[in-house]
Amino acid sequence: MINEAICQTDNVELDRAQCEQLRVKEVEHYMAVVQQNDSSLTALSTLLASLCKVPFSGVSLVDSNHIWIKAHHGIEASSLPREGAFCAKAIDCNQELFAVPNTLVDSDFKTNPLVQDAPNIRFYAAAPFYGKQGFAIGTLWIMDTKPVELTEDMKTILKSMSAYVAQFLGDIYNCEVTQLPNRTSFIRRLQGLMNQKSEKVSVGSIHVQRLRHVTNIYGADFRDELLEIISKRIIDWNNSRWLLAHFGRGNFFFACFGKDSRADVSNLLSILSVPITLSGITISTTVNIGVASAYSNEANAAALTDMAELASTKKKRSGVANVHFQDGLTPNQQMAMDIRASLHQDESDNYLTPYYQPQIDMSSGEIVGFEALLRWHNSHFQNTAVWQVLKLVEDMGMTPVLDILMFRKVCEDIANWKSQGLKVPRISTNISRTTLLTEHLEREMAEILQRTGITAEEIELEITEDGLPLDDKMLSNHISSLRHLGFNIAIDDFGTGTSNIGTIANIDCHLLKVDRQFVHGVSLNEHVAALLRLIKGTADSMNLPLLVEGVESQDDLDWLSDMGIDLIQGWYFAKAMPARLIPDTLTQMAQGNPGTSRNGKAEHLRCVLAKICRGEMLN
Repeated sequence: MINEAICQTDNVELDRAQCEQLRVKEVEHYMAVVQQNDSSLTALSTLLASLCKVPFSGVSLVDSNHIWIKAHHGIEASSLPREGAFCAKAIDCNQELFAVPNTLVDSDFKTNPLVQDAPNIRFYAAAPFYGKQGFAIGTLWIMDTKPVELTEDMKTILKSMSAYVAQFLGDIYNCEVTQLPNRTSFIRRLQGLMNQKSEKVSVGSIHVQRLRHVTNIYGADFRDELLEIISKRIIDWNNSRWLLAHFGRGNFFFACFGKDSRADVSNLLSILSVPITLSGITISTTVNIGVASAYSNEANAAALTDMAELASTKKKRSGVANVHFQDGLTPNQQMAMDIRASLHQDESDNYLTPYYQPQIDMSSGEIVGFEALLRWHNSHFQNTAVWQVLKLVEDMGMTPVLDILMFRKVCEDIANWKSQGLKVPRISTNISRTTLLTEHLEREMAEILQRTGITAEEIELEITEDGLPLDDKMLSNHISSLRHLGFNIAIDDFGTGTSNIGTIANIDCHLLKVDRQFVHGVSLNEHVAALLRLIKGTADSMNLPLLVEGVESQDDLDWLSDMGIDLIQGWYFAKAMPARLIPDTLTQMAQGNPGTSRNGKAEHLRCVLAKICRGEMLN
């Protein structure tokens, strides 16, 4: 079997103890990255039990001393001693399948505690699965409380699903192109080592420049071959000393403990700068390497990895290879790390969330929509302005991640409100022009809509200003695709930068939003008033409604009313509210507005919103 074959290298046979050492070393990697009760493995265990018609099933990893049960069905257990265990024998037997049809007559297991006591096991069968080095690292198993003879169908199911487990672990924890550990695997493994050590740890980020250009010119297959060669150079340089990973495309990582890695990293830069020839084409690869160092108790694995990634781009110049070293975390870097973490996972003291500011139609005195506005809750950076968060996100190149995160959370909030029987007006959420260029954007947003049960017509996408002209052909095509899906499109910050009449002539939008700089104080400033009149005339000429932001005073509201501008958003009515207050708001609005005059309706609405924000209508 595989265990026996791999124990022979260059005709020199390793003894069984050496084989076991190599096997356990491979198991240690999976122990660090496979989470307890992994949802996918648990679902597979449930399916296995159903197909084989047995009450118990599971997935276990087997090291030198323990059986670690990573997923299970019908039985509660997390670990067992290896000595005398069913799974240990399944690993040691070097067979595709191991079965004990009747434990009461089996000399090895009739005295086993699981046989003598609850749950009184009478049958066990398992198929080992193998790691990428070829060692049996664990078992997919089934058990029953009565004797069972394995049928051919059961054998096929066990062997097939065992192969699937091996493939699943390889796919989910390794990069598809290079087979190096991916982000999840690297961070979990690194964190496990950091928990055991109290020494200095260094994480390196290797960024290969211009891969997008290589892909556009030579194709994805050429790019993948290039990455395989680069990964082999990195593996040969490393020589099994440190942790390595490939996070996808041109982003490789390494981690080491203790020693100063500067000389080694400079050597790596030289190795990776040697041109590569593929299919008669010579490519000069340029890389940037960032190395971040800290002591194990100063930062976690995820923060240190992000810090290294930032370091690799800190002094980046296109076409110039360089290395940047950085020790410790400055406050700004810690803030960046926390923001990056919140983009991937919500923690109780660090998360990004939408707040909702009402949009009012003055002609009816009703709330006709809400805009979702970003808020960051972080226990260490409580007074950080939203614009600072957005600037850091932009600097890190994570704006598309933030836009999709907010879009998903808005959809989830809408679904929650609708499940309470509430009539929800249209909700608007921001999407930057950078995000519009993201590959597969429309598909990703459509999948979120499907998961949450929301229709595109319930969402308004506000295209925000970030320097890219809206008449760019690619941008306009993406906007048309989103309109085709059913989204309503609003142009945010109209009148500023590239958001002007010349750039939206060919954009299919249904609303213009005016930036607060053209609204705040309009009743007192003739220059502001003149600009807003011009913008209003532009909207009228294009037969588009106009919504103004930043309304904070009665005088400005009266001026806007006299101008026939009815769609209002601003602190005069309410600041952005947390999602938990929206049900009360919608309930109150459903009861109607007793005001008769235009100003009376507005004042009633303002009072209701003020009471809700003060919590007077909360249970």
